[in-house]
Amino acid sequence: MESLAIILAVGAMNILCFLVGVNVRQKVDKGEPVKVTPPNVVAAVREHKQQVAADTQREYYDTILRNVDSYDPYGGGQEEVPG
Repeated sequence: MESLAIILAVGAMNILCFLVGVNVRQKVDKGEPVKVTPPNVVAAVREHKQQVAADTQREYYDTILRNVDSYDPYGGGQEEVPG
């Protein structure tokens, strides 16, 4: 089963690479400049850190709201609030 998944993944990557190559070749034939923009790693890391912080804060408040919704005066049904 794993080999089938690998075969399909490699086949999909081959088709994608072919289509990108066709696109680049068409731009070259038309005389358009081909721009290769490397990914901005620093910005990606910062964005990821901000997303993790936002997810953590959202989980904190969601847990508090679930605890308010499932209030039991005897302490049952409460979740531990992270952080």
